[in-house]
Amino acid sequence: WATMLVLIAAALWRYAVVLMRQIARLESSMVQMLYQNGVYLLVTGALTAATYVTPTPWQLLMLAGVRVSGGIGQFALFESNASDLVANDTNNVADIFIRDLANGTTTQVSVNTNGGAANSGSHGSVMTPDGRYVAFVSLATDLVAGDTNNIPDVFVRDRQTGITTLVSPGAMTTSPQSSPTWFGSESPEITPDGRYVAFYSAATNLVPKGNIGGGIYVRDLVTGKTVWASTNA
Repeated sequence: WATMLVLIAAALWRYAVVLMRQIARLESSMVQMLYQNGVYLLVTGALTAATYVTPTPWQLLMLAGVRVSGGIGQFALFESNASDLVANDTNNVADIFIRDLANGTTTQVSVNTNGGAANSGSHGSVMTPDGRYVAFVSLATDLVAGDTNNIPDVFVRDRQTGITTLVSPGAMTTSPQSSPTWFGSESPEITPDGRYVAFYSAATNLVPKGNIGGGIYVRDLVTGKTVWASTNA
């Protein structure tokens, strides 16, 4: 009976996703997830009460696992050289895309605030659990104004506001420029709320008295402050 309850709960979760997506397509992903969780808890709670069975801790864990694992699979983040995934993708380089599996839509992430495509390739993307913020690496010079260092930089795209932000502003390196891919900023990681971005950089000027080799940095996108996290490494 416990297995049947879990299967019914999974079906109810999927129904909640479809129903709330139809009602709230203009809402943010987080709001929609809250709607879905609310419907799921109400319906499965009523179902559990109707069975006159008190779930064991293991059964409750199974129910929670169905909900959590289902929510994780809503967005798929990937890199592609394809030119036909979205309209007007004519830059002929690798771009970052996100697929909303509930809505069935694909969005290009490696664009500037005005929606213009990057003029060079992008890679190394990560996103927040709700799919709102995406951090990625790009050698493009047109994603933000004044990006003239000609080395890979880390960017964050806010998919809700449509704003693209440079995470490694003004990064410069004394390393040889013959292979710029190895001498820029790489490997971003972003906190679930999208505020902090950790990344590796060979830049020597991200913080006062910066290092002369590679280091790990953390950028606070709210205060605009960058901290050298591996200073004692």
